[in-house]
Formats: sequence, C-alpha cells, structure tokens
Amino acid sequence: MSRLQLIRFSSLALLASIVLITRGANASPIVYGAFPGATIDYVGVQEESSSDPGSGFFGAPTVAGDAMDFNPQAFAASSSGLNSDITDSNLQFMVTAHANKGITAISFAEAGDTTLTGLAGQAQTTVGTIINAEIQELNIAGVLTPVSINLPQVVMPFAPKGSFLLTIDGAGTKGWTGGAPVDLSAYGGQVTKVGISLDNTLTAASVAGTSAFIQKKDADALVITVITGGRIPEPSSVVIAMIGAVLCGAIVRRRK
Repeated sequence: MSRLQLIRFSSLALLASIVLITRGANASPIVYGAFPGATIDYVGVQEESSSDPGSGFFGAPTVAGDAMDFNPQAFAASSSGLNSDITDSNLQFMVTAHANKGITAISFAEAGDTTLTGLAGQAQTTVGTIINAEIQELNIAGVLTPVSINLPQVVMPFAPKGSFLLTIDGAGTKGWTGGAPVDLSAYGGQVTKVGISLDNTLTAASVAGTSAFIQKKDADALVITVITGGRIPEPSSVVIAMIGAVLCGAIVRRRK
C-alpha cells in the first residue's frame, strides 16, 4: 500500500469513526432533569426519538402546582406527493410524592392540528399516544416499600378522531385533542412513586397531487394527590393480593 493510499485509508477510517461516534451521541436520550411540584416532584424527565435520533421535540417542561406543561417544537410529520413520514418520541419521567402524600391519579392531555390538501387522490395523517405506568413504591403502614406493579397499558383516545383522510374529512386544517387518566384510586392513597413512559407517534402519507401535515402543539400531565397524614387508608382486597404477590416474589428472589 502506497503512502497516499495509506493516508486515504486512514482518513476514511477516521471519518467512519466520527460518523459512528456522532450516531451514538445522537441516539442518547435528551435529559431535562427534575422539576418540583406542590405535592409531588417530576424526576428524570427525558425523551428519545427512534425516528429522529438526537431531536428534542417536547423540550423542557414548566411546572405550576402539580401540573407539568410541554410546548412541543417542530413535533410534526409531513408528506407531499407519493411519500410518507413518521415522527415519534418516547417521553419518560418519575412522579414521586412528598411526605404524607399519596398519588391517586395522573391525567394526560395533548392537542394539535392537521392539514390535508389536494383536489384528487388520498392523503392521511394519524396521531397516537400509548401510556405505560409502573408503581414503584407504596406506603404500607407508614413504611415506604419498593414494589414493581405494571398497570394496564392505556391507549389515549382523540377527538374528533385520531386519523384523518382527505377523501372523508376534506381539505383544510382541523384541530384535535386527546386525553387519558391513569387511575390509582384503588390503592387508597398508598402510591408514592410511579414511573411513566409515553410513546408519541405522528404519521403522514400522501399520493401524487396531495399533501399531509400533522403537528403536536401542547402536552400536559396533572397529578392528583391526597393527604395521608401518616395514616394510610385500608386498601381493597384486590390491592392486598397484588402487593402480597409482589413482596413474595421479591423475598424469593433474595433467597435465591
């Protein structure tokens, strides 16, 4: 190998290394940190996009009382002609209750708009949000006890709909809203720590002579808490059984 070839080879190897390092850096989650509330704290707020690695669509939130508000920037999907586009972002955070507080519900809401154009042919946009929640700590008889209870997955409904078609809804701009709760009231105010993961997806697809655009403009989370005052309400029999199963599993794992 000549010296010139060696230099070229080394340059290509260096460029490849830089590309790999850049891709690895872009794939890392964007961490916004912790945000204190009135009776709870939002901890470890972060997002990560698989469709657009390194992009922060939600941005850092603001918190007032126990409500966390996001104002997404450029969280959109667009398509023109024979094309399609998908934009997603996974938003994660932990909700931790202050002393003598218990979490009974966490509600989520978001809003945006969509625009379809074209005189003939088809275009479509969709919005989807899936909420996964895991109870990670309970106040059992005054003792903060680590647990791992995965709650049923929640698929957020949207109004007037979550999917728009040019041939059905017509051309123009239309707004949409969505909302869904994570109900923890069955635990009688015992929940003190909950992990939340929201998978957010926007899609746009079109054919020749049409275009599709959809954007998320607002996203909110509101936590409802109760005062325990050091005295925890009696849980239901179903909750007692679930807690027992979780604790027994933890004891068996430790013995192994």
